[in-house]
Amino acid sequence: MENATIVFRADGTGWTYWARDGGAFYVDRLRWRTNGDGGLELRIHQTLSGTWTVRDDAIQRHSVDNRSAHTTNLILTYMVMAGHNVFGAPATLLRLDRSVRLGAIGKRFALKRDTQVEDPTIGARQ
Repeated sequence: MENATIVFRADGTGWTYWARDGGAFYVDRLRWRTNGDGGLELRIHQTLSGTWTVRDDAIQRHSVDNRSAHTTNLILTYMVMAGHNVFGAPATLLRLDRSVRLGAIGKRFALKRDTQVEDPTIGARQ
C-alpha cells in the first residue's frame, strides 16, 4: 500500500510526500506558483528520504536517512474540477497533465482542507 500527497501552502511553499507499507518515505520540498494560463510551476529544492515507525496504528516518527539539495523545475498544466475521491465521495479535484514524480506522485488529487498539516520531516530524527 502507498500514500502520495501534495501540499500547497498559501505562502507559496509546499511539499510532496510518498510513503509505502514497510516504512519507507520521501519528501520533496518545493516552491510553487501559478500563471494566468492554467500553468503550475513547481520548483523542487530539497529531497529527503528515510523510514517511519508506527505505534498504536498511527505514524509516530520519521527518521531522515538522506537529504539532498537540488533544483528541479516542473511546468505543469492543471485543472480544478468537481469529481470524487478514492472512496467515491464528492470532492474537488486537482488534475495535472503529468505526474509530479513518475511512479509515485501522480497527477490527480482530491482536495483536503487542513490548515494544521505540517511537513512530516520537520523535527524528524536525523
